[in-house]
Amino acid sequence: MRLQAILAGLLMLAVALAGCSDSGSKTNEGEKPPISVGPVEEGKGVIIGVVVDDSIRPIVGATVMVVGHDLTTKTDEAGAFAFKDLEPGSYFVKASKPGYRETQQSVEVVADVKDPKVTRLLLEIDPETTPYFQGPFKWDAYLECTVGAFVDEGNYGSVNCGTDYVVSGESGNTMSYELDGVPTYVQSEIVWTGAGEVGSSLVASHNIPDASHQDGVDDYTQQFGSSPLVLRSNETQFSERGVGTEFPLNIRLFASGQEGDPGSLFLNQEVTVYTTIFYNYQPSEDWLFIEDSDGDPPMPT
Repeated sequence: MRLQAILAGLLMLAVALAGCSDSGSKTNEGEKPPISVGPVEEGKGVIIGVVVDDSIRPIVGATVMVVGHDLTTKTDEAGAFAFKDLEPGSYFVKASKPGYRETQQSVEVVADVKDPKVTRLLLEIDPETTPYFQGPFKWDAYLECTVGAFVDEGNYGSVNCGTDYVVSGESGNTMSYELDGVPTYVQSEIVWTGAGEVGSSLVASHNIPDASHQDGVDDYTQQFGSSPLVLRSNETQFSERGVGTEFPLNIRLFASGQEGDPGSLFLNQEVTVYTTIFYNYQPSEDWLFIEDSDGDPPMPT
């Protein structure tokens, strides 16, 4: 009799537990939703989800949309998103962010369920669009002798009168950097102290070899003046000239003149050039390595 009572009690307990389990089958009972949706219209449902990378880290600021509906949102600091007051049925949600391959997933919306199963969308990095930078690369240039003169607006003459720009055993008027491909943007910052023997202006240029030009070089971007100089070139300029495919990034320095400073002569002048190469994004116009205490340009969000 005692054994029969025990077995009967266990049977009743099993039935009770089975009933509790079945009552929560439409929700993630016990799992805290990653985002609050607030009140939901009766008879409607919600989509709750998170966007993560391949290391299961949340992706902030990803764009999430319900395909075929005018519904779009951004993920929060936890990578979470939500849509509410949706008619019951099947939906597709799509997630995207620059630097990642977009993805989509089907979701089933159930009426009157405020905490459904969390939809997880995985964004994989797209190496062809992922923003990154190289550098800043430091070039410690040495101007043994260079002289330039202002002729008229936009024109000048110059001559290098010594073994110029000796850098780490190399000689010549150009420093070259091999590239991963066509950059989106390149910024070179040129700094020196003091003035020349005559005047104070230098010319900095990004260039490629070109026999059609008088000195055999196409200076597709130039900047001249006193320290500091900031030289910037963009993807269009690189693509048109094969920079990153046929040619490396070349930088050269020489003396110049300008209005109010008609000629310059530099002897034994030390010049430092910092060059940062950007792929798939461009920094803000006011970012300068020489003024940034952290050194690295901010990445896009």
